[in-house]
Amino acid sequence: MKALIALALVFAVSTSHAYGLSCGQLVDYKSNLAKELNWLREKMRETRNSDTLELYMGQYEELYAKYQNAEKAINSDCK
Repeated sequence: MKALIALALVFAVSTSHAYGLSCGQLVDYKSNLAKELNWLREKMRETRNSDTLELYMGQYEELYAKYQNAEKAINSDCK
């Protein structure tokens, strides 16, 4: 349940990205994504269930794509 709430918050922030974030907000967003990625990595290490692992891997891929986009936005817009 905690994971769903956290992912919902990340999604809410990512949709606000489409409307433009300041450089500070982008850095915070990237930091939050990094925390979520670390949390998911830990969950993937802990699980023995292949279905759960597959779910976590899908979530990880989506978050990592958002992380890369945030990094690109910071590098292009905040230098």
